[in-house]
Amino acid sequence: MEYLAEGDLSKIIESQNILSEEAAKFYAAELVLAIDSIHKMNYIHRDIKPENILIDNTGHIKLCDFGL
Repeated sequence: MEYLAEGDLSKIIESQNILSEEAAKFYAAELVLAIDSIHKMNYIHRDIKPENILIDNTGHIKLCDFGL
C-alpha cells in the first residue's frame, strides 16, 4: 500500500477536536461511496472506524484494515 501523508481520520479528528459540518459531510459521502464500491465487489468491511479510514494528499479517503 502506498504511503498516505495525511494519516488517518482519527488523527484529523484528534487534531481539530471536531470536524466542521462541511468536512464531516465530505468524509461521510466519501465513506458511503467507498463502502458501496466494496459491496459491489461482493466484499464486506466489518471494521469501519476512523483508524481504518486513511486520507491521501488530495484529501480523499481510502479504506484499509490493519487488524491482526
